[in-house]
Amino acid sequence: MIESPLFRNDPGALFRAQMELLNLLDTRTDTNVTDAWVSVHISALEDTKYWVEAVVNRKVARQCLTASLFKDDLLLAFRWLSLRLEAPTIIMTDVVQERLVREKNRKFELEIGYLPHVLSITRAAAAGQEGLTYALEDVTERKPRGDQQHAVREDIRCLVQGQRLHPSESNTRVVPASSMLDAIDANAEPFGHLLKVIETHSMQTVQPVQMCLFFANIWAVHRFVATYENRELSRIDISPPLPFEKHRYTPESRLLSFQRLRSAYTNRGTATLLDAMPLTHRGLSLLQALR
Repeated sequence: MIESPLFRNDPGALFRAQMELLNLLDTRTDTNVTDAWVSVHISALEDTKYWVEAVVNRKVARQCLTASLFKDDLLLAFRWLSLRLEAPTIIMTDVVQERLVREKNRKFELEIGYLPHVLSITRAAAAGQEGLTYALEDVTERKPRGDQQHAVREDIRCLVQGQRLHPSESNTRVVPASSMLDAIDANAEPFGHLLKVIETHSMQTVQPVQMCLFFANIWAVHRFVATYENRELSRIDISPPLPFEKHRYTPESRLLSFQRLRSAYTNRGTATLLDAMPLTHRGLSLLQALR
């Protein structure tokens, strides 16, 4: 997790600063932002602004929950074992090198290098389940009509019996805050994007609950559950809780270890997914929401 030094003493100030910035930007007379559902295609709204309009301003209930772990430990253990058997062939040397370079230059990481590895993990979690598949972002997907609009695409696509549901998003930055609720709103950018994907591609289905996955690179994972009533967003639940105050990622949210990966790279000059995998499969249990 990378914390901005500007908000280190008051992390909740980040969201307040975002709100002030949005108010300053909202000076156009041709856009009715308070009714963005009607007057503006959602692809034209920035992700943070969409979260503000769709969630904060509408006072949608949102909370962090303790994760309920997958009950079938034996099945989960077999999926984790299967991934461990494949993991030595999944090279992550470039991930370590890129991160070390960007750390040295004090730059945020780029999420694109992690996505193939995120895909490997989601596919492992879905192993043996007919009709459930995962795929990378479809970069060929065309933009909606309109010059100022752009395609609304998720990092990892989930297809259930061919239907595009339950998107996954990866982000290099998870912003801590002073409370659990502030931590949700402080990460409005990735969460706003998840809502945009849902409401662009999945609202034609009858599924009232969208069980999304939010990855912090590949090191931690959270469930992002959006519940709809009569096609209106009614609540958002995130589990396990996001980092807040001095709290870091909970054991339930941790998926892989960069420290282990870095140690392997230092010793051998190469690294694979297996080097980053802990012995326990606890983190994988969060990916079992659809099963």
